[in-house]
Amino acid sequence: MRSRWPLLVLAACLAAPGGARGADDAATTAADVTEPGRKLDRALDIVVDGSTRVADGPRTLAVLVDPTPSLKSAGFVERFAAALERHAGKLGSTELSVARVGAKDAVVLPPTADRKAVSKAVGDALLAPRNESRNVYADLRTVAGSLAGRAGAREVLLVTLENGDAEDDLEATVAALRRAKARTFVVATETFLSDSYFASHGATAAPRGTSWTGGEAAFHEVPWGWLFQMASPHEEASSGFPPFGLARVAAATEGRVFLHAGPGGAHSCGTYAECLFCTAGDHAPAGDVTVWARLKAVAPLVAPRDEVYAAAAKDPAWRAVHAAWKKAADAGLVRSRPSLDLAGGTAKPSRSTQGAWAPLTGIGLSFPGYATRASRALEASEKIRAELEADLSKIGEADASPRWRAVAELVRYMLLVTRVNLIEYVAWCQDAGPSVAGKKERPLLLPEVATYDDARRFVGVGYGNWSLCHGARPFQELHLPGGPALRAAIDDLDRAFVGLQSRYAGTPFSTALRRAAIARFWPTVQGKVVPPPPRKPTGKDGEDAATPTERPSRGGSGGSDSGPTTGG
Repeated sequence: MRSRWPLLVLAACLAAPGGARGADDAATTAADVTEPGRKLDRALDIVVDGSTRVADGPRTLAVLVDPTPSLKSAGFVERFAAALERHAGKLGSTELSVARVGAKDAVVLPPTADRKAVSKAVGDALLAPRNESRNVYADLRTVAGSLAGRAGAREVLLVTLENGDAEDDLEATVAALRRAKARTFVVATETFLSDSYFASHGATAAPRGTSWTGGEAAFHEVPWGWLFQMASPHEEASSGFPPFGLARVAAATEGRVFLHAGPGGAHSCGTYAECLFCTAGDHAPAGDVTVWARLKAVAPLVAPRDEVYAAAAKDPAWRAVHAAWKKAADAGLVRSRPSLDLAGGTAKPSRSTQGAWAPLTGIGLSFPGYATRASRALEASEKIRAELEADLSKIGEADASPRWRAVAELVRYMLLVTRVNLIEYVAWCQDAGPSVAGKKERPLLLPEVATYDDARRFVGVGYGNWSLCHGARPFQELHLPGGPALRAAIDDLDRAFVGLQSRYAGTPFSTALRRAAIARFWPTVQGKVVPPPPRKPTGKDGEDAATPTERPSRGGSGGSDSGPTTGG
């Protein structure tokens, strides 16, 4: 069972002056360094007013700004200037410097006590914001170097609302900040649960010299790319924590992370899935709002990655996930492979994490062949689920990390969803599909009319998604192919949904359950070739094109005054 002493050490270190701590004193999880509130003004008040951390003597505060449109629209320039004025009486021995992420010379204003000059430099940094992915860690190291030799306390405030998951050398950044004895604070937005978006969208390049990382976790813990899912459910579940690297630098330097969220919008049952049971936004599941105590229980580790890998290798729940994930990839149930390779009691990053689905849809109308392959996939799915359940039944309550147990439960749930979709698809291929495509005679009973006219040319099979935001039970009222086997599978899925919602409500795992989907199928028709639109220039002549931020915006659906949210 995890000790609570890191929380006590963290509180003591924040309240007292002193240098950076050693690696053994780092906070255990992201919850230990993440503030639960969302007010930007409160974050600035805590950071600007260093009187609770620095009793007397000089202090240098370096402000590193990531110039993105989201930061400008949050009113950061005005709020930062207001914070300086509110705490002017406590800044007598404090000098501030300003740096800009992505600038040729990161430090744009050396340390000064002139508050107006500092406010102007921050405003100038956001005059022309650009929505692009940047490497904030390289500039953090530069800022750390600029603090070397400064007298008194040294602190850094990194403000980045769109970046932090493009890393070059995280531990070198930690070492540079520790050498400078610079306590690091971060204002950021939350990631998505064990975010595998960039891994599952391989065409998106990371900024030069960096690689994409796994959201708030040290590695991608959750399988992505499930069969018959238009999106990976966890990639749409806001985690309640910042990118792993940002939490790591804060934890290693006695700092804190403050999350920021803009005004929330209406609830959506699914980004790429249709909801059959409500109009968009007319219901709001209770699980969308985070319960902080529950969220802390499933927080990710923020130790050095090698230590997290070692912990995963020894955790029985993660080992069970790894085994099920590998088998599911071999069976074509997920188009990803485990992100770690396990060998005995050790783990290391996998060289390749790409897989492929079983060939069940696409071009061609071989319905008997599709049904046969889907039946084999269904048998494999049932075997994998049974083996996973057997592995989990052997794990004592205190023997596994609560987070990795939650990941294992999510994997089991996705196997149940896949079971429903495969049963439905086998039955569809045996009856409904051939009938609609004209491969099987089916008399029309008045007032029924043909779905397609005779001029249609069918060329393959496609699918879409119905959201599980309302649970599985409502799908029993629909007329879906599969008969008693499908109804029994939906019952099993509903029991799992209800049980897991009661256990994980208020966490991102609750949202991930609802973001999964029941598939629906149809024969596809021959389309028309449309020429692509003309290409637009990506940058000025002579400049390297910036890496665009193609990732959907972070931040969940909560307002800036709320606690972390787990739904969109």
